[in-house]
Amino acid sequence: MNFNMRFGVVLAAASLFIATPVFAETAEEIADELNEAFFQYNWEEFGNKAGDYFSRDKRFKTDFVALGKKAALSAKSIEAMGSYVSHTVVRTDVCGDRIKRIVTVVFAEDGQYYVSYWFTKAEAVWSLSNFSFNGQGSTAKFFEKLSEQLKISC
Repeated sequence: MNFNMRFGVVLAAASLFIATPVFAETAEEIADELNEAFFQYNWEEFGNKAGDYFSRDKRFKTDFVALGKKAALSAKSIEAMGSYVSHTVVRTDVCGDRIKRIVTVVFAEDGQYYVSYWFTKAEAVWSLSNFSFNGQGSTAKFFEKLSEQLKISC
């Protein structure tokens, strides 16, 4: 096999590897991936990832692509908070060995918001089951809403 042929085979193999999506394995890794797209207001990527992670629960027959797009469309309103400044995970609830909730607070230029994700592991892999968010320009109102959110537990 000559150099050009070997290089072509290696390049083709590398292309296949790059094109194959790599899924996060833990609820925390999924939240990190979703948050990355959310913080950048990359709604197409967020919708695609949300759809992918919703679809990991094989018990339900639904259009997960459409579900991801709806999730992204609803989240788009958070852009009113301005650009991302910083974030912190304020709560990780572990409910047995098959349910987790992760709440992230994000500080933005014109306010702050939280994103709350629920994950289930009905079968062999973690999947996204639900997410919610709330943003406020007023710090007092934000902490009121966050306090309500943090009262929710398993």
